[in-house]
Amino acid sequence: MAEFECRLKKYRQMKDLTQEQLAEKVDVRRETIMRLEKAQYNPSMKLAIDISRVVEAPIEEIFIPASNEPSDCLRDAEHLQAFGDCREGQIPRPLGRGI
Repeated sequence: MAEFECRLKKYRQMKDLTQEQLAEKVDVRRETIMRLEKAQYNPSMKLAIDISRVVEAPIEEIFIPASNEPSDCLRDAEHLQAFGDCREGQIPRPLGRGI
């Protein structure tokens, strides 16, 4: 499992959402949100996109890879349609950023 820093709690609280409310909006259990916030779980691409839309924040600001090594499946967030062949759990980030 790739390691990452998760800022989901910050963005969830900015929208005045509980873990349970966010979980309902993205169709997962509250425990999944809790594990995401503790960076104990890598979200699927679909879940990362759904969360991004609900909290109205870019994916790359919510889930930040802890490693500077680029992944083959990390691409520009503007081109999310091209992620059909990526493995679940990998998170897009903009090209050209050395995060």
